[in-house]
Amino acid sequence: MFDEQVEHQGIIIHFNKSFLLQSDTDIFLKYNVFNNQGKPCHCLTEEIVALTNSYILLIKEERANQNGFGHQQVIRYLLKSLLIVLERVHRGDLEHNMNLTNRYELQYLQFRELLERQYKDGLTVSEYANKLHISTKTLTTITKSVTSKSPSELISKRVILEAQRLLSFTSLKVNKIGYRLGFEDASYFVKYFKRHLKRSPSEYRNLIS
Repeated sequence: MFDEQVEHQGIIIHFNKSFLLQSDTDIFLKYNVFNNQGKPCHCLTEEIVALTNSYILLIKEERANQNGFGHQQVIRYLLKSLLIVLERVHRGDLEHNMNLTNRYELQYLQFRELLERQYKDGLTVSEYANKLHISTKTLTTITKSVTSKSPSELISKRVILEAQRLLSFTSLKVNKIGYRLGFEDASYFVKYFKRHLKRSPSEYRNLIS
């Protein structure tokens, strides 16, 4: 989402995991660029901007060729190439690289996958830990080592992100959104949302509309 009150220009590339992971079963999920809770933005050099723009231009041109042979494969390979360029930029930022054991990285990714499947179920940190067959303390150690955030912070962030999406792109009433995200009490959902974003769901919807 771009803030219309600020004079920024940019491009959104919208794709889902099933499109990306046709052959590379999990390599892209392990890239730092997809597990970057601490610093989601990077400043690019002019050289990298030119390179990324060339990939984006090729993707745009291929999108106009929907009946061409191998249309989706071409876009997929271009997208992966672009993501590799961005991953190289990310890895160049030594302060934010994952300098962890493979075990911690894998367990963190397992938590992320579980969170993505069940963030609407209102699970507690201990319930996530039980499903991963580890203790709450271990889960906290893993997430703080990788992202400097606690499991509860990551859970809240994912729930709030979905709430923002539903408020922005659907006409669902606030109480329906709360129920969909695992809140049995709609008033608690309003308080939860306001605690994290400093405004109520209705205020947020009015702001972005």
